[in-house]
Amino acid sequence: MRRPAATILLVASTVMLLAATKGLTVKGAVEGDLTKGSTATLRIHVTDPQGLERLQEIRATLLLRNIPIVVVGYSPTFRAITVVGGAFVHLGSPQVLSSSFFHTSGRDVTETIVGDRLDLAIRLHLIQDLPAGTQFGFSASDSLGASGSFTADASVPQPPTGFSWGFVLTLVLAVFLLGGFVGSLFASRRLNRPRASIYDVIRQRIEQERTGAPA
Repeated sequence: MRRPAATILLVASTVMLLAATKGLTVKGAVEGDLTKGSTATLRIHVTDPQGLERLQEIRATLLLRNIPIVVVGYSPTFRAITVVGGAFVHLGSPQVLSSSFFHTSGRDVTETIVGDRLDLAIRLHLIQDLPAGTQFGFSASDSLGASGSFTADASVPQPPTGFSWGFVLTLVLAVFLLGGFVGSLFASRRLNRPRASIYDVIRQRIEQERTGAPA
């Protein structure tokens, strides 16, 4: 009769071990247009089986070729956001945080907690186009030293450059072919001009001598 109890204890221990092994996880996504004058939203999902009360910091980092350009930090404890290097702004505050590419405020941030999961949404108001190849790195850490990260590509359109290299090469090839065609056309016209026959010249000379006309 003790075997079922031991089995239940073993299963419970295994579930707890798996939960502990899973640890802190982070997922994120970028939604919206990332060009000047547009609004985009960063969505970050953090799960910590050890308890969200241990969660210390959440970060969203603007990356270009893996180089951090702007870092936005969020403190779950104080429910406040910052552009790293600046002041903290509490959720709901109209105070604006600015960077070289976008600005946001306390009113642009929403936090939702369900169980051991925290969902964070941050609206960004773009004041400059983000460079092509931009990524956002999302990360979180807790007081036990656990951490997690996730990187998402940002869909940034290639900037207009006037003429692409493909277009330039096509144009050069077209000019080259057109020049060759025109050149051959004029050459063919020159070749098609009637030339004086040597026999005609001799015959004309004989007629002149016969009639006594000057050469």
